[in-house]
Amino acid sequence: TLMKQMAMWQALPLDELMAECESVGVSADAVLEQSSGERRDLLMNRLLIHSRMAAWEVKGYHALRIGSLDGVREVIAQFAHIDQLAPADLLKWYTSCGLPEERDLSSGEIAGLFRKVTLWMAYPLRELIRECQLRQLLPDVAGTGAGVGSPAISDMNDEESDKRRTELIDKLFINERMQAWDDKGFHACRIGDPDKVVHLVQQSEHIAGLGFSELLAWYQDLGFPREAGLEHAELSALARQVVLWEALPVDVLREECKAK
Repeated sequence: TLMKQMAMWQALPLDELMAECESVGVSADAVLEQSSGERRDLLMNRLLIHSRMAAWEVKGYHALRIGSLDGVREVIAQFAHIDQLAPADLLKWYTSCGLPEERDLSSGEIAGLFRKVTLWMAYPLRELIRECQLRQLLPDVAGTGAGVGSPAISDMNDEESDKRRTELIDKLFINERMQAWDDKGFHACRIGDPDKVVHLVQQSEHIAGLGFSELLAWYQDLGFPREAGLEHAELSALARQVVLWEALPVDVLREECKAK
């Protein structure tokens, strides 16, 4: 336990305590003017922080990537807040991000997205860039640390760094939803334009709420006759297929026609 660890550190001679720090990669540097007691307190504090950061990493708080005690504390507090949110509050957060409501959108899916955003917001810029590169949202350009068209991180002032962070978090957020919508059959990767995919999701939700008579009127307005055995599910599926075709880029639509 943590208490036992602290008691063990307290019992170690100072030189062994320094060796313990070095063995786990914790800096044992100390100001020479400090007393042995002050040096011991400093080293124990560093070991304590290292121990908690390692434990938080295992628990999924990305402590090593965040790299700061305060940053991890904020993530832990925000995760606890997310866990306490009611479904209506989670949905309110989701729609406040400019995303459309979906009938099959679970509270668990929204909470998972909220947690990812919390982690991204806690990452230092270098880790945001790395995350985007891992997802192939940025080219991996050796030596720049920031991607094509951006100054190196060390050359950025605070305003430039904050702007770049916002851009990268937006990239990660949009990519996360595009992948989710693609998995749900909205062909987001083929469409490519997030705004068009959002519109498609909204249209599909609207279609899901239409009754048989409304769908039949739409069908007949296209010039098709009412036939025996025509059912709600068939009309609804056709309407969703039509709005998908309308959202596809022309070149993809051509390939779709050839495939038919």
